[in-house]
Amino acid sequence: MSTICDDLRAAILQAAMQGKLTKQLPEDGDAEELLERIKAEKASTRGKKELPVSEDEKLFEIPDTWRWQKLENISAFIGDKGNQIKESSVKKEGRYKVVSQSKELFIGYCDDEDKVLKIDGPVLVFGDHTALVKYIDFDFVIGADGVKVIKPFCVDIGYLYRALQYNLIGVSGLGGYSRHYKYIKDKLIPIPPLAEQKRIVEKVDELMARVADLEQSADALASLKEAFPSDIRVALLQAAMQGKLTKQLPEDGSADELLEQIDAEKEKLVAKGKIKKQKALAPITEKEIPFGIPENWRWARWGNIVNVVSARRVHQSDWRKSGIPFYRAREIGKLADYGFVDNDLFITQELFDKYSESGVPKKGDLMVTAVGTLGKTYVVKESDEFYYKDASVLCFENYCCDPYFLKYMMGANVMRGQIESNSGGTTVGTLTIVRMNDYILPLPPLAEQKRIVERLDALMQNIDVVGDLIASE
Repeated sequence: MSTICDDLRAAILQAAMQGKLTKQLPEDGDAEELLERIKAEKASTRGKKELPVSEDEKLFEIPDTWRWQKLENISAFIGDKGNQIKESSVKKEGRYKVVSQSKELFIGYCDDEDKVLKIDGPVLVFGDHTALVKYIDFDFVIGADGVKVIKPFCVDIGYLYRALQYNLIGVSGLGGYSRHYKYIKDKLIPIPPLAEQKRIVEKVDELMARVADLEQSADALASLKEAFPSDIRVALLQAAMQGKLTKQLPEDGSADELLEQIDAEKEKLVAKGKIKKQKALAPITEKEIPFGIPENWRWARWGNIVNVVSARRVHQSDWRKSGIPFYRAREIGKLADYGFVDNDLFITQELFDKYSESGVPKKGDLMVTAVGTLGKTYVVKESDEFYYKDASVLCFENYCCDPYFLKYMMGANVMRGQIESNSGGTTVGTLTIVRMNDYILPLPPLAEQKRIVERLDALMQNIDVVGDLIASE
């Protein structure tokens, strides 16, 4: 990204020096008028004889109101060896800063009043043999390695600063090789009218700030490259499960109403003999609750909101090379991650029909890996027809909740922490029906569950796009 930003900076300066960042306004006048003022001021200071400008030296087209001029014709070199101080005399503290050609510019301090270069208004310091150009607006002392101090005549200091930067960045035009003052002093600089110089400085500063922001963002993203996007996903899931990504609306009702609806649905299925009546689960204690949730949400146990079941035993002798797909934890894991799987295990249609009498996964149920990497979750679709391996995969028969909300919940820290605490501090172990029934989750009303899913889907998609961009850098 730094190379891209460096190219952007060079392009901004190139456009500025060619008059492409600003409009040329009639009221600005002509640079010819400005050059007459410069000549008069320079003459009053007994400056050196003006260097001529030939047509052959002009480097590119500039606006009609601009003029080419050499640095030595529009500025004066101030300070001499009498203002320099040896490195051995530089102190860590003092009254006056010592300026040098070092990358840091300021190398220390000096108290010697006789060495101080007193200035009225800002000047440019130019590093001989270095790519240093800065402007300074305070009295200072020159270090022994020497910098050239440039005082412009009637030229905006910010514009001249950017013009010299343009040269030092190494853009063709003013000649990037000219890092030594004796070479740069007679190089041509395009001079606009003074009013336009100020507009150019404002525009360049604005654009350079944008590039700096881009570079800072890129650096921050680069530092997160290995963690991104997983860390961001974790943070978003945590916020979602605390009710911080969505508004709680009165018309949503409460999670208490949803739990009553789930209980009623389970009672109907028990009465029809579709499911077994579940043993009462222990009430949730304050000690178990890891964080606060909105008033219309409730903490619930998984066994209160879904029916956690496993499959009937399918022996290896019943495996076939075609028929109804038979999924183990590894296949469910791939479905959870990618939405599809190249399956190579099947059972016969006859065995599937026989086991269907005891129940098979239906649309909206959740298939959850119970061995290996625990808790990977796949939402069953309308078109799905498969059976699964007992003990290694659990089925959450879902009645009244949004299945994709429950899938997001299974990936959130609130669930990962509970699963890991029962697996020796890792997600590798076994997830049993008894344990799963006992785990707790924060439950919003159904309408808010759907809004949370919609919000997370959009955010996760954006994270994937940014993650791909980072990975491609």
